Amino acid sequence: VQGSSLSTLLAKKSINRKKLRENMRLALKRKPQISLKEIIDQNGGIQQGLEEVIAYLNLLKYYRYEINEEQSWDLHFDNQKEKCIRLPLITLYKDASKR
Repeated sequence: VQGSSLSTLLAKKSINRKKLRENMRLALKRKPQISLKEIIDQNGGIQQGLEEVIAYLNLLKYYRYEINEEQSWDLHFDNQKEKCIRLPLITLYKDASKR
């Protein structure tokens, strides 16, 4: 996605990044480490399309995390059109939250 196309994509929907970050914070409060997949699954999956996926990935900058490219999973972000994106396994850690 080119820069201007990405801006257009993100401007279409208002993603509540505070809620997503709170989802991540609460998940890490319950467990010392958790995958992004688990966090998304625990919160009902992706409801607002690819924009929400991008927002979750952008919020990783606030946490210590590890990307395991040897394991991947399909994240469905548009069930009506059966769209998904393949992501590596991303594990977040409770300690050393960046902000």
